[in-house]
Amino acid sequence: MFGLVGGLFYLVLAKKGRAAGISVQRMVLMIALSLYAGFQSVMVNNAAHLGGLLSGFLTAFLLCHVGKLPDERFRRVF
Repeated sequence: MFGLVGGLFYLVLAKKGRAAGISVQRMVLMIALSLYAGFQSVMVNNAAHLGGLLSGFLTAFLLCHVGKLPDERFRRVF
């Protein structure tokens, strides 16, 4: 779930808060509240949540920029 949230957070940042009507402030609030709820629970691995958030953010970044590579030879690798 946090991977999807991280990907959505990148899209909101890339579109300057105009992605699906979601503002950056709402995304930050949602992420903060979700992490806070995880820290308050006993059996939740927050390292996995933070890892999912970061990997989703990086995956969305790569998927959005892979088609915009300047060199055609480098594009064939992907």
